[in-house]
Amino acid sequence: AAGRLDRVTWAAAGARRTFHFSLDRCSPPGHIAWAVGPFKATPMAFPSKPLTTVMMDSGDAGSVPESAVLTQLAPLEWSSATGGRAKRAEEGPPPLSAAAAVPPVAAHDTSLGGASEHSAATLPLLFALCEEALGCKFAYPALHQVYLPVEAAAEPSAVGAGIHLLSSDVLVYRRTIDQAIEARRHMAAAVAKQWFGVLMRPRTPADAWLVTGLAGWLEGWAVKTFQGQTELAYQRWRERQAIFALDDGCAPPLCPRGGGGAWGQLLGTEVLDPSPLASLKATAVIGMLERKAGEDMFRKVVCHLVFQAFKQTPEEELAAGGGARLLGTAEFLKQVGSAGGFRREVQAFAQRWVYGRGCPHLTAAFTYNKKGNNIEMAVRQSGSVAALRGAERSVSASGDASSVALLRVILRELDGREMHTMTVGAAPVSLERLKVATRPSAWGRRPRRKRQPNDDLEALDEQDKMMTRVPVYYVVVDPAEEWLAPVRLQQPLVMWANQLQKGKEVIEQAAAAAALAHLPLTVSGAWALREAVANDKLYCGVRADAAVAVAMTAGQSHNRNGLQLLLDLHDELTASTPEGGPRPHAFSDLSDYFVLQGIARAVALVRDRRGRSPDGAVDALLSWLKHADNAGNAWDDSALTAARLEALATLRPASPQAVRRVVKVLQQHLSREAVVPTVGSVVGRAAVTALARLSVNCGDIHVIAPRVLSVVARFQRLPAQLALRQAAHQAALTLATAAEGGGALVAAALNAVDLEPSPQLRPAILHDAVRFLSSCGPLKGSPATQSAQQQQQQQKPQPNPQLQLHMHPEGTVINGQQLAVMATAAVAVNGASAVPAAAGAPATHAASAGGGEALPGGQAGPAAEQGKGDGAATLMQRLTALAVSVNEGPSLRHTAFMLLQAAAGQPATLFRETDDQDFLPAGGPAASAETGRRPAVSGAGAPSGAPSGDSGRARSRKGGGGG
Repeated sequence: AAGRLDRVTWAAAGARRTFHFSLDRCSPPGHIAWAVGPFKATPMAFPSKPLTTVMMDSGDAGSVPESAVLTQLAPLEWSSATGGRAKRAEEGPPPLSAAAAVPPVAAHDTSLGGASEHSAATLPLLFALCEEALGCKFAYPALHQVYLPVEAAAEPSAVGAGIHLLSSDVLVYRRTIDQAIEARRHMAAAVAKQWFGVLMRPRTPADAWLVTGLAGWLEGWAVKTFQGQTELAYQRWRERQAIFALDDGCAPPLCPRGGGGAWGQLLGTEVLDPSPLASLKATAVIGMLERKAGEDMFRKVVCHLVFQAFKQTPEEELAAGGGARLLGTAEFLKQVGSAGGFRREVQAFAQRWVYGRGCPHLTAAFTYNKKGNNIEMAVRQSGSVAALRGAERSVSASGDASSVALLRVILRELDGREMHTMTVGAAPVSLERLKVATRPSAWGRRPRRKRQPNDDLEALDEQDKMMTRVPVYYVVVDPAEEWLAPVRLQQPLVMWANQLQKGKEVIEQAAAAAALAHLPLTVSGAWALREAVANDKLYCGVRADAAVAVAMTAGQSHNRNGLQLLLDLHDELTASTPEGGPRPHAFSDLSDYFVLQGIARAVALVRDRRGRSPDGAVDALLSWLKHADNAGNAWDDSALTAARLEALATLRPASPQAVRRVVKVLQQHLSREAVVPTVGSVVGRAAVTALARLSVNCGDIHVIAPRVLSVVARFQRLPAQLALRQAAHQAALTLATAAEGGGALVAAALNAVDLEPSPQLRPAILHDAVRFLSSCGPLKGSPATQSAQQQQQQQKPQPNPQLQLHMHPEGTVINGQQLAVMATAAVAVNGASAVPAAAGAPATHAASAGGGEALPGGQAGPAAEQGKGDGAATLMQRLTALAVSVNEGPSLRHTAFMLLQAAAGQPATLFRETDDQDFLPAGGPAASAETGRRPAVSGAGAPSGAPSGDSGRARSRKGGGGG
């Protein structure tokens, strides 16, 4: 449990035992966690290297006191299932970087016991790294890391005061590669939350983004140490692409302001949002602040805040109402701005990226002026209405557009990289002249690489011809990622090829590979992509992206066969035997291992002129799966097999015979998964997902869907593993959406929630339904809604005045927010019986599909029969009952409300932008970002400084902060 064990007492003649724990620091109820069961404790050896740092308050260097006691606890039954020597913690985990060439030859144990012993080697290293990064020791005397069976864990990772409750999916298995990397990242995130989440807490729920972003920043230190700076930069680049895809301007800002009293407009539901957008965006904005202030200055500010919170006593914390342990947005931005020398720009930065919504879209183009030897750059700013409004407020907050919204541009010239800046305020178009340092006469005498016998002379001639017109190798816009905005740069294909070959930063190379995938391929482009995929000095992620670019352009008219190029590269990496067959897997170079996964995805994307997959692509993927031989390999190849199975999902076979061949292979792997499950069910998940997507993309979905559903249904229930059940539920939702539309999607999601026993999986099902519903729109127009409207016109039942559904004349358009309020009122009038007792006992729908009957409290029949004939009104009633049920967890109820909003055609959030976004509630940030004054506005809600889920903190403090 969280805290220190003080004593154990016995009662009832020795039949009952009570463990008494205490905490040395004040902790909210949400940070008190415990686990009950027979566990085996494994003390973890802490690195012997002492931690030496500079204390920020005094400037005196000294040795940090002895660190906390680290203990890992795993179920006793796991340790009894395996034997053998446990690896010492001092040895650490095996290296997982791309440069690792020697895998552990004795690591063949994939049991839970061996994985728990192997995981014990990772936590001490992560723990010491965080202490060194922050210059401060752990706030609690001990840290317990408890592993639970996946079915017993409410979430994959739960962090309390000095305790981690982790699912068995987060175990580090010795033979795995992908799973071990993800498990270490989960552990790094849990350790980071001990400092930013437990020790440091948000001052108000609106400040939760700050704690989340700082935890992501600290997690990045672990990634950089374990896998290198290049891996961290590429990971952050991929996260930014995910933000651009998810943020359409409707999501709430990082720090909502206005309304809701001290709890803010979202009423503390920030912590319940299952979408990764908020956490990804918070980490990205913190990274922008770090680059703006400088890495050393930013770290100094963060270390100072952590140390001030660490040395605060419980008595001082109680007297100050939280004191140094509470982080506020305005105060933090002010300190970072002062340390980084951009204090005047902090308000503008906050208005756009912290208080604003959406991401602007930047489109840049240029032309070369030979007479003036400069490049005339034009940048167009577009995006959602919310993003453009944020740009206007940013300029208004600063009062001078020239001091904010500076966009950096790099010109890669003959003599090196030249940095330029241009101002991009709120104007839709910005123009700037960028001086080229290299003289045209010097450019003609530039040194040229000696041509090799295997060089493409036509490609080199095309490149030389282009360079005589523009004396710049390539142009990079926003190289340091100081803007959270996708940049579409229009530059010649030859310059993109130069950026891919000559770029020194991994994000430049990744951007070039992504751009080449969407351009008409020429000789120089094909030559550059071929060289990139085969170049083992490039980062493996960039090589995989280049392979995808080859596939995206393979069907266009040029003299390069993209498919054959990919197949040749695959044969080179796998080093076929002299007889022509594939060699058994070795994975001696992990960089090639990840490139093989990228090649599999790329081969599946190749299309002919008809938009179909060539027979050679289908044959290659099926052959790789059939002849995969992992005998004698020290590493597990399940992730590679899963990548090839996922590639089958993107195929467009040209004949029914090819479709049957692919389906047969998928069913074979599903049958094998049922007998011999892989780690995390990675192969089974890939096969189920591929089977559903292939059914949607090929053939008549109304004919295929019932047969595929019968296969998928086997894995939607126990004894299938939780990860496999989640993939099966997603596959069922995919088929329901493609076959019947939004109404069938919501009905299938509700039926799956009724049948699913896992508290971890039930909210995930509804969240998947929210994502799928965004692609097909609200329930209006779906077949289920049309039948409900016709039935309403024929029967016209009398609505219940206690719960009335407002019908729009043009169709069934229901205000989900009003419906939730009316449902709550109906529950208050009719009593608790108006709401189902549990998700496993849904309400009986006695009313017609279009009627407005109150929710009765009887038991229903099988869940499989409930979705049949359900109209929009009935589905809304079921969602409302789930959202207001007092017997369900907050995550499930909040996700049900999000689905209710999405089904009604509204944003799936409580946030609604008001006319006056400068309004701040009482108990909010200490100072307004616009005026610097504390707003004197009274509001109801929780006391100032109480974070979400902190309503009972006074009781825990009254007991001396104990648990």
